[in-house]
Amino acid sequence: MHNGDLGGFNLIRRKIIEQLSDESFSLIRGTTDSEHFFALLIDFLNELSDLNCKTLAECLEKTIQKIIVLTNEFAKDKFNYLNMVLTDGNSAVACRFTTDKKQNADSLYLNYGRKYVCEGNVCRMLEPEGGMNAVLVSSEPLSTDKGWETVPVNHIVLIAKDLSVQIRKMNIEC
Repeated sequence: MHNGDLGGFNLIRRKIIEQLSDESFSLIRGTTDSEHFFALLIDFLNELSDLNCKTLAECLEKTIQKIIVLTNEFAKDKFNYLNMVLTDGNSAVACRFTTDKKQNADSLYLNYGRKYVCEGNVCRMLEPEGGMNAVLVSSEPLSTDKGWETVPVNHIVLIAKDLSVQIRKMNIEC
């Protein structure tokens, strides 16, 4: 999932394509920045033998770093706004990232607990007891319950297979 945009995509699109493997290039069917970003990400993922939340985070950060290098070289006055979620079906990572120094980043929220329930028109996350079995990541809080946390700008959320959650600053140089 990608919400946002690659700054100056029209100026860096060809440079992204030039860096893709034939396999990743063949996956592109359209003209969106999201599709090109994902093709670049696939090349990093294909280098891995083990997928988990830490390796997914590394690949996402490497891809973002590559985009920043291209943006800095070919679209200097443009900003990247990258709210993204990536999963391998067992673990996941979500990031809230921008190169905009004013930090005008789209919002990203996190809530985790036992389970998310909806009764009538009221939805809420039940408090954790011993272990968690629900993690929600969304651009806006989905309910008014107190469990929603704002993911800080330029941070990444790592959600392990056991649904443990870690939030850390991204390893990216702008």
